[in-house]
Amino acid sequence: MRNKNDLNGDTEFGHELKDKMKELSSSVDCFDKISARAFPEKDSELTDSEFTVSDLENVTGKHKRISVLKWSSIAAAAALGIFILPKTAFYHDFMSEISEDGDPKYNSLISEILTETAKGGYEVCDVPLDSYIRYSVLVDPFYECPFGKSDKKDVMVRLFERTYRDIPTNQLYAIEYSGKYADGIFLAAAKSGATFNDDELAKAAESSDWGDMSDKTYKAVCASFTADKYGALTDKNDDEQTVTPVASYEKKQIFKQGKEVMLLSTDVIYTSLSHPDRYGYDISCCKNVDGELVSFDIPKADKLWKYSVSFNGTSAFPKEKGSYFTRMNYYSRPYSQEEIAAVNCFEPYSLVNEKNNDNNIQSMQVRDNLFGTIYTPAWSYMKSSMRSYQSMMYYYYSSDSAPKINVVIDGPANNVSFGVSRSDMLYGEHIGIT
Repeated sequence: MRNKNDLNGDTEFGHELKDKMKELSSSVDCFDKISARAFPEKDSELTDSEFTVSDLENVTGKHKRISVLKWSSIAAAAALGIFILPKTAFYHDFMSEISEDGDPKYNSLISEILTETAKGGYEVCDVPLDSYIRYSVLVDPFYECPFGKSDKKDVMVRLFERTYRDIPTNQLYAIEYSGKYADGIFLAAAKSGATFNDDELAKAAESSDWGDMSDKTYKAVCASFTADKYGALTDKNDDEQTVTPVASYEKKQIFKQGKEVMLLSTDVIYTSLSHPDRYGYDISCCKNVDGELVSFDIPKADKLWKYSVSFNGTSAFPKEKGSYFTRMNYYSRPYSQEEIAAVNCFEPYSLVNEKNNDNNIQSMQVRDNLFGTIYTPAWSYMKSSMRSYQSMMYYYYSSDSAPKINVVIDGPANNVSFGVSRSDMLYGEHIGIT
């Protein structure tokens, strides 16, 4: 491999690469930084100062940490080398530097993630590590956090979710990092077992019949919760009759299990239970098989992630589950027609400005937190389908001439407050209930 200082010598090729990077800076904002570092106009020595390994870490055997800038530079340059520029000696030399630090399995996975996602076609969601572990059902109905707990307070997980024509898939990557992603430190990486080729995605997207389970979900809520005249809901199976907020969301995606590729529609009902750190949830799935909608057996979480690797090559999978969510049987409870009239729902993110809908878990309080706090799904497209369930009797018994349910969401910048009137509710006939 050529000496790093020799990179400055290939002036003509360096300027060509730099020009190409500038042309693509609108889609990959780090290209200018890469070109400036790889081909500086003034001579400068390239050192290993980007890698921080303290003496204590060497003694205790803690993870050796690598800055995101170098990985971003490597991945972006790799994408250029693969898709734009010829594979010259420079390209092979530059890519071979990946193997100088860290475990080979880890290096290979990081290289794959950053190279693959640099092509585009991925949605990104940053979630605090502890939030992903605790509220995993709100990040993804199937994919629990692939990393274990950390003693650090600033550890985040960046999820990359592949999309096709804006349709999410279950081809996922995850990077655990510390601090800000742009100048932070990578700690571990993970990859889902599902990967798609373009033909599989195109064929799956030919059908638009996802199936609508709003009817089934609404009936399940009515069967599982009792409504009172104050607007509260209580779980019928809860002996303590604790007032609880109830919500649901849906996720429609192209899903791959083994060699089978399908259109999968998933609905999730969730609620806080009597203890502040306990939540109940239930999932219902259906897939399109030759134009017919059939139930889909929910895959086991430990079978979905293929790899989770720490910097030193050891497994980064959690040793114990830390989720606050417990699976319930909401979808299997019987309901009666009389119960339907007492419960209704509204879609909170249809009542606020779309700038308040980002890829982040947010908290929502209903009626000045009288009924507790409910958390929102992480992804913006799942928030768009979110429904909050309320007792309709509040509108009938309220002394106000135009009663409203007050709602507060902790938005990206400021809290967002709004009132939900009776006309904002989705009555039974509007969602297929007669």
